[in-house]
Amino acid sequence: MTKVGILDYGVGNLASIVNAIQRTDSEAILVGLEHGAPEISHFIIPGVGSFGYCRNKLNDKNITEIVHEYVFQKRINSLGICVGMQLMFQFSDESPQTEGFGWFEGNISRLQPTNISRVPHVGWNNVLFEQNSLGFLEGENPNFYFDHSYAFKKIQSGLTIASCDYCEKFSAIVKKENLLGIQFHPEKSQKNGARIIENFLKY
Repeated sequence: MTKVGILDYGVGNLASIVNAIQRTDSEAILVGLEHGAPEISHFIIPGVGSFGYCRNKLNDKNITEIVHEYVFQKRINSLGICVGMQLMFQFSDESPQTEGFGWFEGNISRLQPTNISRVPHVGWNNVLFEQNSLGFLEGENPNFYFDHSYAFKKIQSGLTIASCDYCEKFSAIVKKENLLGIQFHPEKSQKNGARIIENFLKY
């Protein structure tokens, strides 16, 4: 059975992610200060709230060591969801004095509202796949559930797997080596989200 570690650092809707993992017949295992760093095959970093708040919760030395052990020493396939994705970048305008992990180059910035699009971006929206990945074909535009005000507002070749156009175009999924970042919530995106998770677990 696939063993999926979910980082428990005091933020994020862990129950929804655990349920989504269990529906794939995989084992969901919480990791962190109270749980240690068990052997896992996949690793998920959730995030709900502000960039600075989530990063500060991760500043505990022991949590940082667990994250780096999984991501860089063991090279485990790792997924960041929502703010968990944003933390993979260098900085965010939401918390200018706070550094992210810097695993992806770039800055997270605020979506600019328009006459027809309000911020925060909450609800269902289509995602355009820029290349074949995660069980979807290039050009497909399935919908997923979003809840955010900040995003990586670049479509970067070789990094951006899928994009979304709300207020302005931004990267909805990014991938590099063993790192995968998703701006929307696959655990709340019903069948399309389940498809994303199932294909992540096939890596």
